[in-house]
Amino acid sequence: FNLTMLRLISFNTELYWSKNQQMLSSKQTNLHLYSPENFSIANFFAYVLYMPLYIAGPIAPYMTWLEGLKCPQKSLSTSSILVILFRTVLYILAVEIMLHLYVYVSVNNNRTWYLIEGDYMPGWEVAVAGFFTL
Repeated sequence: FNLTMLRLISFNTELYWSKNQQMLSSKQTNLHLYSPENFSIANFFAYVLYMPLYIAGPIAPYMTWLEGLKCPQKSLSTSSILVILFRTVLYILAVEIMLHLYVYVSVNNNRTWYLIEGDYMPGWEVAVAGFFTL
């Protein structure tokens, strides 16, 4: 809720500044982005409901988000994007394998370290189980 409220404030502040452009400095802002078509209801909902910023952060002001929308990055080639995508798929696959083969999450959630091997799990095993459940 707090992140959504900050986005609502950011959009409305930028909308107010677009209507009062004498408050803006051309050195600090991209004045071409303060046109009325950039403040549509579709852009409002797209900005407020933009999910990657909820997951990966940070709080991006509306104009920064709009600049990224209008001028996407060109620094990564197609081959480097494919390498990043391949590595991400490998990481997801490794997490899935670990969740299915290792019982660390079950040990942590059920507190079975008290019941394993008669007495207690050694401290290093509890630490490894805690590390892998993070």
